[in-house]
Amino acid sequence: ATNNSHRIGTRLKVYNEYFKSVTQKNTTLYTIGTDVRHYIGVGKHIIWANRLSYANSLGSAKIVYFLGGADGWMFPIFNEENQVDEKQNYVYKAQATNMRGFTQNVRNGNSYTVLNSEWRVPLFRMLYNRPLRSSFFDNFQINVFFDAGSAWNGFLPTGENNAYNKRTIYNNPLTIQVTTYRDPFVYGYGYGFRSTILGYLVKLDYSWGIEERERKPRQVYLSIGTDF
Repeated sequence: ATNNSHRIGTRLKVYNEYFKSVTQKNTTLYTIGTDVRHYIGVGKHIIWANRLSYANSLGSAKIVYFLGGADGWMFPIFNEENQVDEKQNYVYKAQATNMRGFTQNVRNGNSYTVLNSEWRVPLFRMLYNRPLRSSFFDNFQINVFFDAGSAWNGFLPTGENNAYNKRTIYNNPLTIQVTTYRDPFVYGYGYGFRSTILGYLVKLDYSWGIEERERKPRQVYLSIGTDF
């Protein structure tokens, strides 16, 4: 059920994609995934929103998922340091979001999972205790959120052969390949604001990421579009 943009209940999507080129070899792509969202009313106005997303790209041709950032991020930043497994036949790229607290490509692979949990407080609705004529103030929310996720190659995210475990150091005339096991899961937390402007959902989030028990510098996201 919905009350304007204030949802209550559960939404579920399960999907798969199949693609095979008729002119090229090794272009069989098969993807399975799911997206589950559950909205719980807390009191009269507050919403506790949760989302679990997962996808796996199989076949001889694959999608590489880049974990990090926010969906609809207007000024995205890509992490060039984390390598991509060149042995995989990646033919498409996709973003795995939301994983706030990090830039894009904090982890990568042909599988990903993301958990998002948000407390959404409609400030002006609570103050006036009624729907407002202004769409901006009626839909204005303060959010407190927590994100967790991973992207990986292989069956499990704990595999040591993931490309993001490898670093290449160039020290002329030497090129050194260093492999260091890294925790596949990263976490982010923060707060933000959201509302509708000219019919579009606009979000401003402030987030801090946690990678291998180390807190990262704050990231700011201005994004347009989706509920999560």
